[in-house]
Amino acid sequence: MSDAYCEPIGMTSAYVFASAADAASKFSGAKKGNVYSRFSNPTVRSFEKRIASMQGAEDGVAFSSGMAAIVGIAHAWLSAGKNLVVSRDVFGTTLTAFCNYFRKLGADVRVVNLTCLNEWRAAIDENTAFVFLESPSNPLQNVGDIAAIAQIAHALGALVVVDNTLLTPIHQNPLEHGADLVVHSAGKYIDGQGRCVAGVVVGSECLMHELRGVLRALGSTLGAMVRGCYTRASNCLNCVLTPSVRRPCSSPTGFVPSPRSGVCSTRASMTMISTR
Repeated sequence: MSDAYCEPIGMTSAYVFASAADAASKFSGAKKGNVYSRFSNPTVRSFEKRIASMQGAEDGVAFSSGMAAIVGIAHAWLSAGKNLVVSRDVFGTTLTAFCNYFRKLGADVRVVNLTCLNEWRAAIDENTAFVFLESPSNPLQNVGDIAAIAQIAHALGALVVVDNTLLTPIHQNPLEHGADLVVHSAGKYIDGQGRCVAGVVVGSECLMHELRGVLRALGSTLGAMVRGCYTRASNCLNCVLTPSVRRPCSSPTGFVPSPRSGVCSTRASMTMISTR
């Protein structure tokens, strides 16, 4: 079906193997191929590759929702004795997940002001697994200095995760400003029509391999039918954004702030959907 104008939807849970040896090699990862749709589905894989390409990343992993993607990141890199540093100005349920549930597991969660670099410096240390920020933030649309925060974090060996939901790959590439992982709640502007819930994380092949292991074990799987809705949506992503949003961004934060308010200049033109 490589010549199909619309990508076919792989509505299957399992796959056919040529032999027991073929199945064993694919299950072990020694040979590439689909194994089980909890973590390998051709339709979902197409979506992952598409968003990774748009964001300029090597690979991507899709989840059943934006929150599933964020929680997956925490499961992949947060462990006993480690801490995470998160901006106070992120989507509210992100803070709920980190502060209410991962703290129950003994995680040291440190909350800082998005725009105060001194707070980031004070909170990040050699035991920081990753830092997490959303810029522009939802719903206040405050803008953090991604490049400066990344420099602080990387100096101490921490990963940098940026929620890029509001600007999409079209208007901001956090990877160019030092981020290691970029997460999208795809049901917002990537879909643009309020039909579906999904999440996707993009980054290097090495980091995505680790994250896919979480998906395989914990099963926050994006369904193929839902993924099919995103095919056309991602093709038209630049069109569904309002003309006033479609402008180049060249600041170190990846976004151009309003000189009067310090808040992003497209504030009035962006419709906020405060869900993940």
